[in-house]
Amino acid sequence: MNPFWVVVIVVNFILFAVEISLQFQGIKFNDFLFEAEWNAGGLLLVLQILYMTASVRTVREYERAGLFFLGRPVLLFDSGPALAPLFLTSLEKLPRAEIQQEHPGNPEKIFRNEDKEQVPDGMVPPIRITFAPETNQAVIARIKSDIANPEYEKDLRRFEMIIPPEDDPLNVRTTQEVSFITRYKIDNPIDFIQNIGSRENADEQIKDLGVGVLTQEFGKITLAFAIANQVYYNWLLTRAIRWMVEEKKWGVDFVLGQIKLFGLDHDTNSKLAELTRSKAERKATVTKAEGERDKRRLEGEGDRLGEQARIDGRTDGYKRQMAELGVPAMAVLGAETARVITENPGQKTVIVGTGGTHRSRKRDRGQSERRRRRNFPAPKGELSAS
Repeated sequence: MNPFWVVVIVVNFILFAVEISLQFQGIKFNDFLFEAEWNAGGLLLVLQILYMTASVRTVREYERAGLFFLGRPVLLFDSGPALAPLFLTSLEKLPRAEIQQEHPGNPEKIFRNEDKEQVPDGMVPPIRITFAPETNQAVIARIKSDIANPEYEKDLRRFEMIIPPEDDPLNVRTTQEVSFITRYKIDNPIDFIQNIGSRENADEQIKDLGVGVLTQEFGKITLAFAIANQVYYNWLLTRAIRWMVEEKKWGVDFVLGQIKLFGLDHDTNSKLAELTRSKAERKATVTKAEGERDKRRLEGEGDRLGEQARIDGRTDGYKRQMAELGVPAMAVLGAETARVITENPGQKTVIVGTGGTHRSRKRDRGQSERRRRRNFPAPKGELSAS
């Protein structure tokens, strides 16, 4: 049994004994206020009952409580009635459920003009962290080592490190807002009250440690690497804060530390939007060019197949004519050539041959001479001479 209960029982037993003794002795006193006579033993019993009744407190179903006697921790109370002697003890109640806190604060409480104006009451400045222009190779080696460490296998078994491409637009030195959330559960209110004091102090120390861890880690990597490997840095944040609360004996079960948001500024968002548009346009251009190329290739293949089919058809036709007429191939080709020539009446055709060409040239010269003489007659003297 807890010594506190032993003391409470003994004190009440002594009071009951005194009250019975006074009752049997018949000791009385006069009340000058009400002008009445009271039995000392009975009056003491009534006062004792009133005191004990006033000392009963209630711990709700969503609370845990710690009892302190003159500042000294005594015992813990779960939900239900709790006896906390009036004026001598204090009962500190804390939530039983998990406590979630967003750092630096809820979005509507963040004041972003702290460099120009004083932060108003109830508001908090944002957390801004500078990222490196390239990821330190030692960081990559450490992550690989943590993944391979059997001690961390349970936490990192599903994590795979991602290295962004070198042309990622976030591989630059930049300063961005970072927010994270924490979640913990108070297991021992007495340790919590003694070692940290209040939830406000706990949240402030957790935030300070979290900012320190993220600033140190993100200063070695690019923003692109941090976003791609956020699972690893969530685990790193959780492990650091959990070690602190266990080392300082806060009486807390730290559940989770998680990066909530990388608050990219307007310029960075505009660059990413422009990059997205450029990539989409470039992809559309490439797709269109590939479509045109495939179209030409298919049209060329269609023309080739069509021409091949026409040639095969003419060849088969010539073969059938040769077989049915019993004539040589040259005769069939000559007849086909003559047919093609006569299909267009307005077409001028020159038949090339040695004799035909000579006679054609001689006839052309004679016709030219007659036209010249008709257009330019010779003088009379020359005419008679001739």
